[in-house]
Amino acid sequence: MMTNLIRSYAKLLIQIRVWVIISVIMITVFLGMQIAKLKIDMDPDIWAPQSHPYVKATKVLEKVFGGSNFTLIGIVPKDGNVFQPDVLAKVKRIQEGIERMPDAVRRNILSLAARKVKDIRGTEEGMEVYQMMKTIPRTPEEIERLRAAVYANPIYIN
Repeated sequence: MMTNLIRSYAKLLIQIRVWVIISVIMITVFLGMQIAKLKIDMDPDIWAPQSHPYVKATKVLEKVFGGSNFTLIGIVPKDGNVFQPDVLAKVKRIQEGIERMPDAVRRNILSLAARKVKDIRGTEEGMEVYQMMKTIPRTPEEIERLRAAVYANPIYIN
């Protein structure tokens, strides 16, 4: 029965072959003219399942860090906090190492050792702006000065 149906369909196509060819050409021309309006949308927010944990995590990272294309390096001291000469020296070494990478965008690299990370203080005359960590603090007084500068600028906390 299926063979008879296919045979009948083939006979019909052969009988009206001119109309089939004209129809295929017209459809092809019409679709070809529409190609200029074709828009390819590779936005992952449209295609990715919004309930997936990776998508949710990416949205949180975009909200916190202002974008999704970044690398975050966390340094956790074995004891104490970040305000130790050895830990701060490691932060500075990593900062400088990343800045030396040929494809690194230097203006986007942030750490306490970055040149653009500033300690901004209001004064009676206006404000004072200093580089947060120009050199690695060694003495307890220098470490306390850095700690006070970090905590005085809430953007650098958490």
